[in-house]
Amino acid sequence: SHWWSRADQSRTADTCATRVLVIRTVLSRGKVGQAVVTRKCAEQMAMYHQPVLKNRRTLLERVEKFISDIYFTDCNLRGRLYGDTFPVESLSSFLTPKRIPFSEAIKQNFQPCKVGDSFGPTWWTCWFKVSLTIPNAWMGKEVHLRWESDGEGMVWRDGQQLQGLTKEGEKTIYILSESLTDEAPHSVTLYVEVACNGLFGAGQGSMIAPPDPDRKYSVQRAELAVFNRDVSALLTDFEMLVDIAKLLGESEQRGYQALYTANEIVNLCDPTDPGTFPAARKLAQRFFSQRNGQSQHTAHAMGHCHIDSGLTHLLLFTASSLGPHEP
Repeated sequence: SHWWSRADQSRTADTCATRVLVIRTVLSRGKVGQAVVTRKCAEQMAMYHQPVLKNRRTLLERVEKFISDIYFTDCNLRGRLYGDTFPVESLSSFLTPKRIPFSEAIKQNFQPCKVGDSFGPTWWTCWFKVSLTIPNAWMGKEVHLRWESDGEGMVWRDGQQLQGLTKEGEKTIYILSESLTDEAPHSVTLYVEVACNGLFGAGQGSMIAPPDPDRKYSVQRAELAVFNRDVSALLTDFEMLVDIAKLLGESEQRGYQALYTANEIVNLCDPTDPGTFPAARKLAQRFFSQRNGQSQHTAHAMGHCHIDSGLTHLLLFTASSLGPHEP
């Protein structure tokens, strides 16, 4: 067994085998009077292939830990989301009390810094210069810059704003290459502009409290990493199954089916063996492909950007969130 609750499934299988033995014994002895018992045993045996869950809470805990970012990350699925890692070549920074355009920022005197160093205070801006070299051994791999810092960040490359970074909003990666090739640049210089405030301002203890002028910020992670797209796809399927099971609750059969499917995936999937992922995803897709009928709704989702103008941020910071501030 490669997971800690397989014993519960084994007991279910043993129970099923016992019922098969009872049915065969009854039929061999020709005890027609016990046909009702035989039929009941047959029905119960057939249910083994249906969502039979002895203990919902135990199974929920089992499937949640399979994708936990806290527990069992050395052997669960989420712990395989990233493979090899590599440090950035160099990291340097400079602080400014005002917002300045990119063309001015890159002319400043950047000082060497390292992960864990603090910067600030509130409402200042810290510019980071990130020099990196992607290992040649990662050819054909999807490569990410993993960046975790306090404050709200913006990635600049070749003078262009590319994307935001915020640990509070769980946006902590920048994709350097979806599949590294010989022709792609392996040595890259990025700039990360970090505003010294939180996602909802800089309130002390509450987002609507007065800002803390002495608050300090830091970078907790700056590294290159190989991203495993197949793990991500399976992880998305699995998270959806777990959410369906949890949110539909105990009164909905569909929730039990989702939990049963998730548990079967745990039984089938070995996080250390990508060869088991296609079969696991097939189980998930079989669940998601089931329809209630021709009248079933089709849902479409669309994202949006919500800006609170000057509500918890300085008005200048709000303006810079809307787009490039290069003159």
